[in-house]
Amino acid sequence: MSTYGYPAATNYQSPQSSFQPLSPAMSHTYPYLPHNPNPSEIESYNRRQAQSQTARLARPANSKHDHSTPQHPTPNQNRFLNVETIPTYHRRRMGGHTRTGSHSSNAPSLTRSYSSGEEEDELLRTSPNTPYSAKVALWQDAVQAASPYDEFGYLGKRHYEPARAHISEAHIDNTCLAIEQMVYELNERVLAFTFPKHLDIEETANGQRLAYTTRNKPVLEHREYLERLLTKLDETPSYGSQRIVETRREAARIANQQLDQLERMEKMMRHNLHYEQWKKTPRIHVTEPELAPL
Repeated sequence: MSTYGYPAATNYQSPQSSFQPLSPAMSHTYPYLPHNPNPSEIESYNRRQAQSQTARLARPANSKHDHSTPQHPTPNQNRFLNVETIPTYHRRRMGGHTRTGSHSSNAPSLTRSYSSGEEEDELLRTSPNTPYSAKVALWQDAVQAASPYDEFGYLGKRHYEPARAHISEAHIDNTCLAIEQMVYELNERVLAFTFPKHLDIEETANGQRLAYTTRNKPVLEHREYLERLLTKLDETPSYGSQRIVETRREAARIANQQLDQLERMEKMMRHNLHYEQWKKTPRIHVTEPELAPL
């Protein structure tokens, strides 16, 4: 009877009755066997283990599939991972100069390793002089070498304007007094100016303008004075003083007002002249004829 209460099959063989001691190789790799191996399966498995052990012993020591025996690197193995210092004569030949003008002394590089000096000299004579040659380092400057950005004069450095020269308060006061004197003279000239009642206007290709006559002289001189005053105010330096800036702005505002007033008076005079000429022009009056009485 089985454990579950029903009769077992006639060809069933319990594990206790068919148990056989396993070989060392078989006991080491037991999970690869069936759950209830029969004698033929055990014999076949032992034979495969023996063949596998024989093939492992016959495999070369440097095989990448061998994980049981330690590997010892040969002289030609991992030749690109040896870190060594480039000789001084080689760095001079390859142009390994630092930014400061001196040669690098401790610059390591990833290069090939050779067993004799003859192979190294032969490689130097036959290999091309390219950045990826066997004896060319990935970097040639030391860690303490100057940065390449030194050559460009620190492009990211912020350049500040030079500091203004120190101006004394007495000099500022004198400048403000000079501007106020200009305003005083302007007011005196405006009060003394009288706009003429008649102007001489001439026709030009660009339009009408005042002719240089005795009648137009006061208007032309007054306009020229206002324009020269504005130019003089623009040329007066402020030296970074807010007092000078405000005083100069006020004087320029007064001069511009007088210049605008002069232009308005000139337009008014032209309008009156045109009106007088229009009145003097003879006009023809057309009247309807009277009808005769019927």
